[in-house]
Amino acid sequence: MSALNRFSLAAVVATSVLLLPNLAPAQKAERDSVLFRAEVERIFNDAVGLFKLGEYEQAAGQFDRILDRYPGTQRETAAYIMGAKARYELGRFEEAQEMLRELMSRYPGSAYIDDAHYTLGLVFYQLKRYENSMREFLAAWQKAGEPRLKDRAAQMLAVITSEHLEVDQQRQLILEASSGEMRAMLSVRLAEKMLAKGDVEGAREILRPVVRMPRTVGSVDEAIALLERIEASAAVKIGVVLPLKSVSDPLSSSGVGEEI
Repeated sequence: MSALNRFSLAAVVATSVLLLPNLAPAQKAERDSVLFRAEVERIFNDAVGLFKLGEYEQAAGQFDRILDRYPGTQRETAAYIMGAKARYELGRFEEAQEMLRELMSRYPGSAYIDDAHYTLGLVFYQLKRYENSMREFLAAWQKAGEPRLKDRAAQMLAVITSEHLEVDQQRQLILEASSGEMRAMLSVRLAEKMLAKGDVEGAREILRPVVRMPRTVGSVDEAIALLERIEASAAVKIGVVLPLKSVSDPLSSSGVGEEI
């Protein structure tokens, strides 16, 4: 089944970036920051309010103000991620990419790294760099600490594998996968695509290693159910009713099957 039959691609891409990170008031410095300042908190909250109102240009300016004037304070990393999101909404994808790369480079242990990978995946998607997009969504999916973010990353992975990558590209991503959970999820998506193309044996081949994984691994139950569905649909019994004896000579065995 095509990913687009399960959810709207437009809805996924249009709303995914609006999944704001945890922006609760910071009462103490974050682990990747060193200084709390009340003025920074006020500027940041005003900027988030502008973002929610769709005033992305003004919001971006306020997030930049934090980065330029108050480096090392409690909202620096949040200003990076929100500044990138504001630029994404403005269609300034290269600028958003640069901000996200800088965040990842300077603060690899930030609580916003999963969201940074996710937003960068959206950026690459808009730039039609689908393999790069896929890798960023995979990183977001693996690192996500929030279920909503993990679900959105999985939806975008399904879109890309279904609509934008060739089978060989997907096989390579499976080989590069850093965990059994990731391999299982990618294998299920590839098997669904192969089934949609009518390659039943290819789908079986992809799923067989997955169903041998422990069922505690994510997507294994999904792989088992898919393989069972394939096997059930293939088990079609074909029969032909033939007469046991020739009508002309009911005692003769030579006429078996000659008359239908």
